[in-house]
Amino acid sequence: MAIDPIASRIPSATTTKSPAKPGIETGAAKVQAKPNNDRIEITANSGQIKRALDTAASLPVVDNERVASIKQALAEGTYAIDPERIAQKISQFELLSTEDSP
Repeated sequence: MAIDPIASRIPSATTTKSPAKPGIETGAAKVQAKPNNDRIEITANSGQIKRALDTAASLPVVDNERVASIKQALAEGTYAIDPERIAQKISQFELLSTEDSP
């Protein structure tokens, strides 16, 4: 049994070029550049915000002087612990964390 090639089973397709329509250019498309009207304004506030962010980024995350002074006070036994202040801060934290939750 012979197998006919697929090309023999497909009717031959002929391509024809349709005539150009009036008012339509043929060839490469021409794109006209539109004037760019975008603009940006930097206000005084945004400048201050940027300076503040730059300053904050340059500061260390940990205040090493404060850590050293607390370590020294703990070692000397002179660090004063205020349990009422600690309880108050814990309560404030709890209130803030429950406000943020859905």
